[in-house]
Amino acid sequence: PGFNGRIGVVNRFDHRTLGGRFAWTWSRRRLRSWRLETVEKGLLPAPALAPGDSGSLRLPVPSSADTLRITYIDARGEERMTWSVARSLRTGGDGSRRADRSPSRDLSRSRILRKDEGWILGSDHARASFDASGTLTELRLRGVRVPLTGGVPLGGNRGDSVSIVSGSELEIRSDDPDSGSLLHWSMEPSGSLRLRYRLSPPESGILSGIGFRFPFSGVHRVRWEGQGPHRVWGNRLAGIRFGLWSRRPNRTSTGRSWRYPELPGYYRGVRTLEIDTDHGTLRLEIRGAPFLQISTPPRRDDPGHATAPFPAADLSLLHQITGIGTKFHPPEALGHDPDPARPETVKGSLTLQGVGPPPSPRGNRALDR
Repeated sequence: PGFNGRIGVVNRFDHRTLGGRFAWTWSRRRLRSWRLETVEKGLLPAPALAPGDSGSLRLPVPSSADTLRITYIDARGEERMTWSVARSLRTGGDGSRRADRSPSRDLSRSRILRKDEGWILGSDHARASFDASGTLTELRLRGVRVPLTGGVPLGGNRGDSVSIVSGSELEIRSDDPDSGSLLHWSMEPSGSLRLRYRLSPPESGILSGIGFRFPFSGVHRVRWEGQGPHRVWGNRLAGIRFGLWSRRPNRTSTGRSWRYPELPGYYRGVRTLEIDTDHGTLRLEIRGAPFLQISTPPRRDDPGHATAPFPAADLSLLHQITGIGTKFHPPEALGHDPDPARPETVKGSLTLQGVGPPPSPRGNRALDR
């Protein structure tokens, strides 16, 4: 929304007039089959810009497309760079999609029950159990137990009081008026569990977000819509592009084992994550959080400075991450601020869905890269 097809171009060559052409492709994301479907594509001549000059390209904007990929091909026919971006989603103030707010076609009743020292959010298709502090302790989607627990704010800024907002909504709010932290859990009639949150700056560290526990021992494949194919660090954010990616779980220790790319780490701009397990597929729809932790890298015996702090979690929605150094140099020696400003109050949302039975063991090998 709001993109009119105009893209700025700057010639950063020092001694060469920009020539060649740009190849562009508009695609539509098909998450059900986990592929990009081409809607329209073409070629445009590059503007003849002298070194340092600026110009622009004008592309058509199909209404049905949501992903744009552009490749610059120089005058000798060599590909120099590829960019891939997604059009923005229409979101609400908490980062959730407005489309998600429409009434569900499934009119089964959602409800909340008080049980022992906790609560149960439930519908005909799902059930989520919480303890007295509002921590998720058990989750069942489509009648299958999902080993996801937690949902705890990182950095020590969790809420203090738990209350029932309505017949299917649970709220964890801080009693500190200066904090303003809020977690709002709700069960949709369709059986999706939604978390909307607002977090104050962390009391310690810079890892602001929500952390979950999720064992990866029974996971067959991880797929995501977002930046990839590689993980990122706070001081290494370049070299990735938007797309649909797939990977089998691994515990690769860089330089010690050779199953690349490594899976455990931080990922940027993830909007949808699917995890195939023995019992079915779990889908996470993420809005508002710029980073996602997927598992934790194995710690080497002598990593030097080639390590970074991770939250005590397996899956985390994060609003800031730390940098990493090399074996011999810490990140601050490489120009990275070791103590960046802590994020201000942040907000976002997460929707958890069970989307089907266990997938075929063959999977989609075309995306394993």
